[in-house]
Formats: sequence, C-alpha cells, structure tokens
Amino acid sequence: MAILGFHFSGPYKEKLLRGEKTSTIFDYPAHFVPGQVVQVYASELPNLFDGVEEERVGTATIIKSFILSVSALTDKDAVRCGYSDRKALIGSLRKWYSLDESSSITYVEFKFDKLVF
Repeated sequence: MAILGFHFSGPYKEKLLRGEKTSTIFDYPAHFVPGQVVQVYASELPNLFDGVEEERVGTATIIKSFILSVSALTDKDAVRCGYSDRKALIGSLRKWYSLDESSSITYVEFKFDKLVF
C-alpha cells in the first residue's frame, strides 16, 4: 500500500506550519525513500477520524525513514514530532495506537514546504 500523503489533525497543523513538527510516526511498517515527496493535509479539528474535511497545506520531502521500537524513542525524537519530551510523545501515541515499549513503529523525518496561496 503506497502512502500518498501525511494527514495531520488540528493540534499538529500550527506546529507543522511553524516548523516545529519535522517528524511523524506510524504504528505500522511504512516504506518511504529519502527524496520522496508526499502531499501534506491538515484539519482544523483535533481528530481526523471524525470524517472532517482537510485542506492541502503543502508537501513534505522525506529525509529518512526507519523502524524502531517505542523504547528507543528519545526526547530529541519527541521534539521533532512536536512534543516537549519523550513522555508526552508516548502518551499521545497511546491515545491513537495500542502500543507498549516493545512495539515497533516507523519514524519518518521530513522537510515541510507549505503551499503559497
């Protein structure tokens, strides 16, 4: 299954636009190649799964992508994902996914280019 875009909910939109979110995490193996460009969509609402409409806000160029365990996440990884620290990141991940410290995740670093209207 190819992923054509990143879809972010309201809490991440402003962080993304301010350049404070430069990584994202998937709870499944997601295969990205450095240099790959994907579309970036965002919603104003806190939960994308409520059937809300999104808007295309730009593109992201993949810098790197790798699989690691939740236990390997660091505070630096958390900051790149838009969180203050590892504890906050893991707390948020557990709201979305059924994860524990041994779970494997895909960690993706990207460069965001916002649309100019």
